[in-house]
Amino acid sequence: MGIPTVSVLGTYKIRHIKKTAVLYKSLKGITLRDYFSEKPAADRFIGNLAEFIADIHRKGVFFRSIHFANIIVLPNGTFGLIDVSDMRIKKRSLSFNMRLRNFRHFTRYEIDKQFFKPKAEIFIDIYSRLSPFSKKQHNQFKKQLYSMLEPDHSKEIENSISQGSCIKGIQNRSAVSIKDDARIKGLRKNVKQSLNRE
Repeated sequence: MGIPTVSVLGTYKIRHIKKTAVLYKSLKGITLRDYFSEKPAADRFIGNLAEFIADIHRKGVFFRSIHFANIIVLPNGTFGLIDVSDMRIKKRSLSFNMRLRNFRHFTRYEIDKQFFKPKAEIFIDIYSRLSPFSKKQHNQFKKQLYSMLEPDHSKEIENSISQGSCIKGIQNRSAVSIKDDARIKGLRKNVKQSLNRE
């Protein structure tokens, strides 16, 4: 599909919590979150990001973990995806409603909203132009995305570093992604023990 992503090195069953850990070699580059935290993003960069997401949606990719810590800015300035174990690929381009649903994942973390909101207008215009939107859908998409970017005051704890959906440990340029329920305590210790037993 032409989308840079991780190379899977192995999978490991964690039997006592009925989950699977995926060991993969990380992509070279920095996360989108780190990129935004280091410097203001230029309009051209935002345009390239809009083109990238429009392209994966056009190819039918529904990536539930599409937040700023799972999009990698590669050394050449293009983008890649990590933590792809819950990705689904449809036979056709994502529908309008599926795209909106995916953007709810994209804007789930308050820290990312702060980075992204000042450039949202540029992103919306380019993404909409590259997507099969009617004028009505463009206006609806714009309204919905701005609504998603509003601060969520109902959260007592800010969802920052991939909280609740996955946990990553970087070791020797590789990463382990564990799909899990955030309520399980002591997960890191359990994973380490389980991986050693495999």
